[in-house]
Order: sequence, then structure tokens, then C-alpha cells
Amino acid sequence: MNNQLYTTASKNIDGARKNVYRGGIEIICKEYVTGYCFDASTPDEPVCLRVLMDEIELGKTWAKLEKIHYHNLGIGNGRCGFYYRFTENHQIVDLNRIRVVPVDDTLPLRFIHTKRNNKASTLDIQSSLSEGTASRAARFNDIFIVNHIPKTAGTSLRSSLDKQFSAQQSLYHYFGVGVCSPDIWNWKFAEQPKLKFEDVVKNIIERPISLIMGHFGYPEQHGFDKFFNAFPLARSISFFREPYDHVCSLYTFACKYFSESKSFEKYIEQGYVRNYQTNALCGVSIDQLSFAGIVEYYNESLDVLYETLGLKLDPAKVNVNEKKSRVGYNYSQFGNGKVWARFEELNQADIELYQQAKNRLKEHIDHINSNDSPELYGSGLIQQKKKTVIPDFTWAKSLSKVEWAKSLSDGKGPNGEALPSFPPVDVQAKFVGSNGYDAFLDAITFIEKMKNRLVENGLEIRKNTLTLDCGVGWGRIYQAMLREVEPASILGVDIDSEAIKMCEQSMPYGRFELISKNPPYENLQEASFDIVYLYSVFSHLSETGFRSMMAEFSRITKKGGFLVFTTLKRVHLNVWNSHGDSSAYAPALKAAGYNFKKWQDLADRGGFLFVPTGGGDPSRPNDYYGETIITEQYLNREKASFGFALKAFENPDDMAQAFVVMQKL
Repeated sequence: MNNQLYTTASKNIDGARKNVYRGGIEIICKEYVTGYCFDASTPDEPVCLRVLMDEIELGKTWAKLEKIHYHNLGIGNGRCGFYYRFTENHQIVDLNRIRVVPVDDTLPLRFIHTKRNNKASTLDIQSSLSEGTASRAARFNDIFIVNHIPKTAGTSLRSSLDKQFSAQQSLYHYFGVGVCSPDIWNWKFAEQPKLKFEDVVKNIIERPISLIMGHFGYPEQHGFDKFFNAFPLARSISFFREPYDHVCSLYTFACKYFSESKSFEKYIEQGYVRNYQTNALCGVSIDQLSFAGIVEYYNESLDVLYETLGLKLDPAKVNVNEKKSRVGYNYSQFGNGKVWARFEELNQADIELYQQAKNRLKEHIDHINSNDSPELYGSGLIQQKKKTVIPDFTWAKSLSKVEWAKSLSDGKGPNGEALPSFPPVDVQAKFVGSNGYDAFLDAITFIEKMKNRLVENGLEIRKNTLTLDCGVGWGRIYQAMLREVEPASILGVDIDSEAIKMCEQSMPYGRFELISKNPPYENLQEASFDIVYLYSVFSHLSETGFRSMMAEFSRITKKGGFLVFTTLKRVHLNVWNSHGDSSAYAPALKAAGYNFKKWQDLADRGGFLFVPTGGGDPSRPNDYYGETIITEQYLNREKASFGFALKAFENPDDMAQAFVVMQKL
């Protein structure tokens, strides 16, 4: 083991023991310096390092980042990596003037890049795959091995990698698995010969390879484990995808390119489909990977990849409804609850693997954003990264409706868990008519009713169910939904810029967008949401406004997806009747031609009842905004023209408004 490492310095500390520092600089450029360092006598303890230019200290950093390969080689817990970013004030011109030195020593770390020599091509391949592997592989510690699991954003990743590595530096190895689309195959891989594994390794030795990427397949083929073991000090990378979306993508791909004839129910029973992502690791554990990314948090993953391994890639350019580089599927179109229960039974390893990868990514992001060690990442970087923290509210699923409402109104969970902030009570009331606990309890009641009705109609809300909160306001329903759906999967929109600003301030990890006052909403794509919900929005629109929004929701809701909304109950006729002489209502009621008995009859005949009171400010004129009763008969008569089926129309005692569920045809 010691032959692979670089002994940097030895020094007696207070005569008690001898510090033997080992390590080196792996990458240095005008933006950053990165490498590893540990004390051989106490490898689990982090080492503090000074970064110098012309012997003048630029700053300090700690060698305590995860370097799992060093742990595999028996070096303590493997947390010996360091990363230091230069600032503009440092004015780095000549990299040869930079030194990295342990704080209690004088000898700098060496640059450990070793030139390839002519002898490399004559080395015996078989011996390199046995006892000689580790010592030889140390020469290739600048190699990136990217295990492209099919249908995990590999095309986006490969496009970015092509900009970083030349054709001479890259080896794409896509011969192990037949899951490669014809277009991609013909574009990039058709001309490559099918090499044996030993030939591939020889190719790497003889060429200045810095990137190996491909569908490595399973152990009996050119498995990922073979590359991983042949180059134990290389930087190994793999992205993982939410298992439910992943299998839907695999099946859709198989049907499109390979004329898959099996039903989805039979497809998931096949051996090669079960725990697909776990098997693609070929026995390599996620903890052994240098980096594990998440497709649903693709751009955040690239941030962490840059901070931990120094590999800077272009972020994905995605539309507002597909942030985090994800597609999302309506699971009910693939199978019913019984089919998905069977999928979960067959794929427990993948479900656990994904959660491990997600937790690991969150730990890295939390570390980057930790104020306990800001010097680790250089001036200003931490504040730039604050928005990428991914909260986890699954702990709240065990709370009752009352407990969840209390926690949200308190701003913390029962055990002190952090929850979003909210605006002052007068601002809350201005938006929703109530505040605090009562406001959140109303929101949770709406959500629970929505969940129950959707389950009855074949859709169970999961953490990755693509959801639109239309008329998000200050975010009360959005906050309450966070224990049901992860932030990557829910988008809040509003026509009020102040509302969007409040939401972004209270939930910087959330997704919020300003939309135009009238459809179409150009930033929302066709068939992009499983659920669209509105609370007390249609309660205030004219029929013209309602029909315009229904046409837009028909466009952006997936086939089989759901639209859930509220409208004023029919008993609101009594409110109008009792306020007929008030200065606030009288002009609007007169303009609408309101007559209590006639409007009762109009409601019986399925009318659309609208009183043009306006929306409270000049930007919400009374020809478009007011108070609205949409009757069940009206929806039944018009549903086909909207492209929806009416699934539920209720007047619940525990809600102030009528509750409506419609399904996209």
C-alpha cells in the first residue's frame, strides 16, 4: 500500500509522536487546487492545510472530503480529500508558485501526476489485473470512469463530457448491454470494434485516456466491477433515477425501439428488469463510488460533482415544468395499484439504492453549505449554494392532520425539525381569509380529500408526482404538500409577483414561477402535469376567465391526469341576498342582474353564477374577477368541451367551498 502513496513530510510534535504526512496535489488550475493528505499515524483525523503563493498564505483548508478509494486501500475512513478554490483577489498567474503545506510542517505536497512512458504499452495485461493492479492503477488516478446506467440522463451527461474531453482522451464502451438507441449507436459507436476486456485495458494504457464511459452491463459481460477493480484509484461516477420513473422509461424505450410485446405487468417480472440499477453496479456498492448523482436533481448533482471532484460540466437547460432534468410518468397508465405493489416487491434493492444515493447527495450539499467550515470552498461560494439544499419532509407523514397543521403554524416539527417560514398574519389573511393554524388546517383538509379521491380513481400521490399549484399565494398549500411530494416535483405559479417573492424567500429550494394574467401560459409545456390543483381561484373568475383557464389546463395536464379545484357553494346565494343593500355588493349585484329566486332557478338549471365585484385592485378588473358559483350541472354539461370527465363534486361540511375533481380524457 505504501508504494502507491507519497510520503510528504515527517516531523516530531512535542516529542510525543511522529507525524508522517502522505498525500499530493491531483489537480491544479487557475480556479482551484485539489488532492488528498492524511497523517499515516492517525489517518481518521482531518489535516489542516495552508495554501501558499510565493510563501504567502492565501488561505487554509481541511483535508476531510470523502475519498472512498483510499478507504478501500486501508487508509482510515477515507475522508482525506481537500479542495480549495482561488478567488479573484488571489490573481493566480503562475501555477508553479502555488504550494499546499500541512500547517505544522514546512514541506509541500507534491503534484502526483505521473507521465505515461513508452514501457506502458509493453506491460503484461494479465498481471495488471492481478496483484500488480493497484500499484499500476495509481498512475491513472486522473481517470474518470462513468457507469452510464441506461435511462439515467446519460445522453445529457455525455454531451457535457464531450466538451471537456477530446476524442483522443475518451473511450466510450457501449458493448456490454443492448440498451442503446439506434440513433445514438449509429452516431457514435457503430464504427468501434467489439474489444475483449483485456484489449480495452490495453487501449487505455496505450492512449492518454482520461474518460471511460459506457453501458458496462453485468458481471458476465464487460462489467463495471472489472473496470472499477482494474483502476481502483480512478474517479468512479454513476447517476441514479427514481425507480418508478426508471422502469417506465425502460419499458417505453423497449416498446419504441425493440417492439416490446409484453404488457407492463409481465415486463417487470423479467429477471434483467428487476433491481436494474443495483445490478448495473455489478457488486460495487454505492459507498465505493467517488460520486453518486440523482437524475431528479441533475443540476444540483453537477454542483456537487464540481465541488468534490473538480469536474465542471454544463448544467441541463430544462423547461420550467421539467426542472431537475426529469420527465415523470403517470403511473396509472402503466399499471394499477396491484402491479405497482408487485414492482416494489421485486425491486427493494433499487428503492433502497436510490434513497441511499439521495441521502448521500444531500449530505454533500449540506457539507458545501455548512457555515462551520466556509474556508473549505473559498470566499462567497457557500452563499451561492444555499438554494440547492434539498429538504426532506418525509418525517411529517407520520403526523396527524392536526399535528401537521400545528407544526406548520409553529414553523418547526415536534422534535424541532425546520419548516418553512410564512408572512405576517395580516398578509396571510389577505390571501386566504385566515391565518396560522386555521389556514394550514384548511389546506391539509383539501389535500387529504384530494388524495382520497385520486386514489379512488387510480392515482396515488407519490413523492415524484408532477404537480402544479396554480394560484400558490403565500404558499400554504404548497408547504402542506411537501410531505407528499418532493420540491423537485411541485411547481407553484401565480400572477402576483409579490406572492412568488414570498414563496421564494420562505422556500428557496422550491420551484416558483410568475405566469401571465391570462392564458396561455407559455412557460408551461403540453401534457406536463399529473395533478393541477387550485384552491379558491375558480371561486373568483368570470365564465370567460374560467373557460380560458380550462382550455389551458386541458393542454398542460397529462392524459389520465387530474384537475382539482374549489368553487363557492350554492348556499353563497344567501350571502349575496343578505348583502343586496351594502355599498360593497349592491353595484355588482345590480350589474349582474341578480335576483334571488331567479338565480336559484338558474342554479337548478346548471347556470354559471358570477357577481363582478372585482379582485380588490385595478389589476383585477370586475369584468374578469368577482365571486363565482359553478354548479355541478354546468360541469356535467360542459365537461366534454373541456376535455375532462367529472369524477367528484362535493359540498363537504369541513370545507368552506365546494370540492371538484376532473380527469383529463
